[in-house]
Amino acid sequence: MIRMLASVRDLEEARIVLDAGVDLIDLKQPADGALGALPVDVIRDVVAFVAGRTLTSATAGNIEPDAAAVQAAMACIAATGVDYVKAGLFPPQWEQGGRDYAAV
Repeated sequence: MIRMLASVRDLEEARIVLDAGVDLIDLKQPADGALGALPVDVIRDVVAFVAGRTLTSATAGNIEPDAAAVQAAMACIAATGVDYVKAGLFPPQWEQGGRDYAAV
């Protein structure tokens, strides 16, 4: 089974892809890299608009592998109501970053 994920930057793009029937709306700011985060209010507005009609995800941004920073960023994004929160691990901090993310 093929599923469609569409990355969007704002509410207007979310409207377009939701009307197209995507399976997952991924919220991120590609101008800030693969894991660039959008402002929390934009994420919250899109999640409210989608209202459970499809799955949503958002990136927590480019976070340094520090347990407190990881937990705070991921909790902030999770509080918007998205179904999935994305975060990345970058070398050489993979091992510590994995422990920090596991703490969330």
